[in-house]
Amino acid sequence: MNWDAIGAVGEVLGAVGVIVTLVYLALQIRQNSLTTRAEIRQSLAEQQIQFINSRATDPFLRGAIDKVYSGDPLTGEEAFGVHSHCLAHVRLFENYFAQYKLGSMEVGDWAAMRKLISRHLSLDPYRNAFESVRTTCNADFVHEVDQILEEDSGRL
Repeated sequence: MNWDAIGAVGEVLGAVGVIVTLVYLALQIRQNSLTTRAEIRQSLAEQQIQFINSRATDPFLRGAIDKVYSGDPLTGEEAFGVHSHCLAHVRLFENYFAQYKLGSMEVGDWAAMRKLISRHLSLDPYRNAFESVRTTCNADFVHEVDQILEEDSGRL
């Protein structure tokens, strides 16, 4: 065997090594992407659970939210508490939308979130909270919320 043949075999083995390495890296990137998506989904679920628990376990907030759903008037302190609560929820929704746009949230999960947003925005405190921060929200999110509101008005 001469040096040219040995060089050719070395080049072929090098090319195979590069291909194997690229396949391995592609698999690692895919696995990392799946893991990252799962972590983001878990984080979003934890945020939602924490938010729901805050409403369920805080007697002041629970009472004020009950008044909202029953249509009873709120005191000034209750109105402020509910407004702050709704603002926080609107910001959570904005974060969920950002995750969806980044590809970190599945289409089906965003569809479910849109239904939740729609249901909440049917209540005046949520709609007022959104309107109070509209100009400080991401423009794409504002457009999405406007579409949700438009769809809801078309169903009435």
